[in-house]
Amino acid sequence: MNTEQLLQNTVAELAEAEYELERWLLILRATDISQTNILVVCREALAAWKTKHDQLMGQISYLTNATELALH
Repeated sequence: MNTEQLLQNTVAELAEAEYELERWLLILRATDISQTNILVVCREALAAWKTKHDQLMGQISYLTNATELALH
């Protein structure tokens, strides 16, 4: 798989991660503060998707730089 295809796949995964982050934030905002078990689930899901998002952003940065270097 070439760098351009990897970048496209990563951008698609990033869109999914951003969607999931937004979805879990909406759930969190709608959850009553007394529902601690749901708040814990939201926190764990948000942490997992944030980690995935950060990894994908790093991968996009790496692939973008690799593509720019290859073009020069």
